[in-house]
Amino acid sequence: MKIVVTSEYAEKDNKMLFPPFYTKADSTLLKGGKPFFVPDFTTQCVMTVHLVARICRLGKGFSTRFSYRYVDAWTLGANFIAQDLLNEGHHAAAVDFDGSTMIGDFIEVKDLNFDSALCEMQLGEETVRIESLADAGQRMLEDISKMSYFFTWKQGDLLFSCPLYRKESVHKDEHISCMLGKQKLLEFNIK
Repeated sequence: MKIVVTSEYAEKDNKMLFPPFYTKADSTLLKGGKPFFVPDFTTQCVMTVHLVARICRLGKGFSTRFSYRYVDAWTLGANFIAQDLLNEGHHAAAVDFDGSTMIGDFIEVKDLNFDSALCEMQLGEETVRIESLADAGQRMLEDISKMSYFFTWKQGDLLFSCPLYRKESVHKDEHISCMLGKQKLLEFNIK
């Protein structure tokens, strides 16, 4: 299983044919509402919330108009980064530590309409609402296609889209919950 995380970028600044991305080991993945433990080796742990696609079939080198065939479910996910290590140039240690990726419960593709889906996140004391995910959904399908020219997608792979929200630092004893449409998909505590 691959976990692929795309970075936020401006279209006009991106000279590449594919979005900036990095991969993470499957040992980084947490499920089932398990708590995230802030590691001792960082003083600034950043969290990004992403729309996540689950790949359902083998595919390589396909166009965007066929991308929907390769996704069977969506969810929300959290990605944790040790920002201070990243600033010092330790990219792998900053993004690929155990327990640094979290996914929620999945919604089948047929049960989610991006044009009308509301995303609401309760991040500690802060509430964030995203009224429409239409652009994020389309961007994700484009990213799936573009990356398929460089590597083969396989069943069970996960794509974390460009971030929907970035929280500059997480703190112990915070509670995080994220809803997509009317369903709470992701809920966990920071320890």
